Amino acid sequence: MSGNAWNIIDNIRTTLEDIKVSNGYTTDVAKVYVGKKDKYEIPQTELPAIIVIPGSEDSEEMIGNMATDYGMIVTLDIFMAGSIPEAILQGLLNLIEDIKRVLFNDLTRGGEAYNTDHTKTYKPKNWQLETKQASIRCEFTIYYRQIYLPPSP
Repeated sequence: MSGNAWNIIDNIRTTLEDIKVSNGYTTDVAKVYVGKKDKYEIPQTELPAIIVIPGSEDSEEMIGNMATDYGMIVTLDIFMAGSIPEAILQGLLNLIEDIKRVLFNDLTRGGEAYNTDHTKTYKPKNWQLETKQASIRCEFTIYYRQIYLPPSP
């Protein structure tokens, strides 16, 4: 991944950390991780948690090979715990709406991208009796441009 892509991932992480009831959202996100993480490694005290997983990047060269446009898929795995499965499901759905709201506040990811698009939300995974957790996954595509400047004389 390019430097732009890592800056975008860092922006997503810090933006998601702002999801707090005190900031006007319905959920208090306890922890945001970057990279793959097993759900069993997340302590109950760090739930609800969001795992930001950078994905593939499609690219298209622009006129004159002076720039390349990228579409980077970013997967968010969202985990929540509780004793009532229906309440967890509603909590996950509320958190998805909070995520879309906070990410759509700045489609440019701090000036590193030119668009942020919610591309898919998967069905929630079943409530797990042993962990009292449920999860849901959603994907966003972040569009950004890498400009190539000719070397200075």
